[in-house]
Amino acid sequence: MPEGPPYSWHGTEFNLFKRLKTPVGYIDEYTNNEIFCKSFILPMGLELQSDTLMGIIYLLALCYLFMGIAIISDIFMESIE
Repeated sequence: MPEGPPYSWHGTEFNLFKRLKTPVGYIDEYTNNEIFCKSFILPMGLELQSDTLMGIIYLLALCYLFMGIAIISDIFMESIE
């Protein structure tokens, strides 16, 4: 773990540092903002996955949403008839 501020990574200096521990390792976060980024939807470390894997996951999520819209549209059209 780096010593006190300013923290340096690849020649760039940052004011804040946080290490997130996961079951498979850890993720180091560096920032110059007042707070670290938090997401309630996306899990941490998602951007570290390969582009191919993320493309497959996004495609499956998109198909799932389209199927839901198709089912709801079909029910709506039946009620109109």
